[in-house]
Amino acid sequence: MSRHASISVAVLAAAMFCVVPTGRVEAQPADRPVAFVHGISSDGGTWATMAPYLASVYRIRTAQPSLPSSGHAAFESQAVALKSGLQGDTTQVILVAHSNGGIVSRLARKNGLDVQSITTMGSTHLGAPLAANVLNGKVGAWGGQLIFKLTDAFAQAPSSWWSWIRGILNVFRIAADQWVSTIQTGISLFTSSWAVLPEMVPFGAFQSNVIGQPDVHGSPESAIPNRVSIQVFTQQPTTGIFFAGTLPAHRTAGIVSRTATIAIYTMLSKYYQSSAWTASPYSQKRADHSAAAVRFAAGAAALLAMDAKWCEMIGAAPATFTIAPNGCALSDGVVPLANQYWTGATSILTTAAGHGAETSNLGIANIVGTSTFDYNFTVPRR
Repeated sequence: MSRHASISVAVLAAAMFCVVPTGRVEAQPADRPVAFVHGISSDGGTWATMAPYLASVYRIRTAQPSLPSSGHAAFESQAVALKSGLQGDTTQVILVAHSNGGIVSRLARKNGLDVQSITTMGSTHLGAPLAANVLNGKVGAWGGQLIFKLTDAFAQAPSSWWSWIRGILNVFRIAADQWVSTIQTGISLFTSSWAVLPEMVPFGAFQSNVIGQPDVHGSPESAIPNRVSIQVFTQQPTTGIFFAGTLPAHRTAGIVSRTATIAIYTMLSKYYQSSAWTASPYSQKRADHSAAAVRFAAGAAALLAMDAKWCEMIGAAPATFTIAPNGCALSDGVVPLANQYWTGATSILTTAAGHGAETSNLGIANIVGTSTFDYNFTVPRR
């Protein structure tokens, strides 16, 4: 049986006969060292569910280091911190990594960490288009246009119903291009210390010249006994922008609030359209109310288009969108499926979770167990 076929059978077996942990298991000196490596804007706490779950099933002792600057430091700095943070556990280490943590793990091995296995999930092996679109200003332009359309409708609405709201909004009312410039500047300031961001750009200098190079002893990545890339994609009814980096509770709140806001803007658009038609022809009221109807309709459309625009920002094709979106085709909500591909590694496809929930998903944990610990009986079960 081929390696890929064996992996497929193992994954199916894990889904059918997975072991559910019953309590915390104390690590023993003979247990295998496993380091769980987080991604950008995260820390070691992201593994609070998966690490103890796997430790209760397999004879492993786990480390969940927090990398410099919450994963915003340069990849090389994170790799050095990962290697030094493992202290005595630097021989035949098993690395399980999420998102950018996959690149950090590969670089740690390149810098001399003795690695037995690297398993990644949702990792940016071929870069992240979202990073490129943050740096080139497209994300800021989208955000600026969205805010302009939402505020401009109320700021110019010809009604005394919300004169106090209009008064507040008029203080901040600026042209669309000024909103775009403001949001772009804000994003630039916020991410200015993220040294890792330019290194995440697909086909950039870092991606092309550093990742995948032989280690300090001249040994290529192909010499790693076991390399696994868990490539995640999903198209559930709650995907799109709120699916990207959120857990279900936050995702639901975002979808509900956006749906309610769309309903309000749509209702006001229809109200002003109806009011315009009942006004005298060629009157100022008809002109003002018609213009208000268009502005509120534009606000509703901009909110409705958020998922499709998000898919564009992350480099994924949008599926068919309604108020309940169908998600970004072939992505985990942040990283396109194609960019998760690791050349030469065993690829395993799953639709188990979105990017923000991959480290806590027990379905993915079982895939890690069968593809990494059970492979060639690398790690015995308890």
